[in-house]
Amino acid sequence: SVGPYDVVRSAFEAFGTIELWRVAVQPGKPFAFGTARAPGDDGSDPSRPPTLLFGLPGNPVSTFVTFELFVRPAIRRLGGHRDDDLFRPVDRGVLLDPVTKSHGRRGFVRVRVERDPAGSPVRDGQGRVPVALAGGAGGQGSHVLSALATADALAVIPEADDELPAGAAVDVWWL
Repeated sequence: SVGPYDVVRSAFEAFGTIELWRVAVQPGKPFAFGTARAPGDDGSDPSRPPTLLFGLPGNPVSTFVTFELFVRPAIRRLGGHRDDDLFRPVDRGVLLDPVTKSHGRRGFVRVRVERDPAGSPVRDGQGRVPVALAGGAGGQGSHVLSALATADALAVIPEADDELPAGAAVDVWWL
């Protein structure tokens, strides 16, 4: 949680270095990344790369989002995937509901889509997928697993936009 009793920073520093502390995403700001080496390893042997350290947030939706943004691509890269195959597929979408988020952070809103009888996403006349907020009355809080459980995708809200109206175009990351 990056609060006064959080021990992640001191644990990372005890075993390695912190390269990244907090990120401008919502949900998921309390994220950490660093590297560690075995005792006595000075880094001069290229056959012994450092161990990657990821500190994920405590709220479950924040954990999911930061995993998708940072950990999954790292694992895929280590597994030999190319740059164009590290992230989830991206599509064009259009919001059916207005959304708001914190200023200066990229938002990842859990959304659901309508599907045709064959199971394919319905698209509008411009080829975009209309997306509705998942979670209903439960909302989009980082602790609300029901919104994530019913989501088909994440709608990406740019850092510059504190709110977007229904009808706004968004990128959609398929889950």
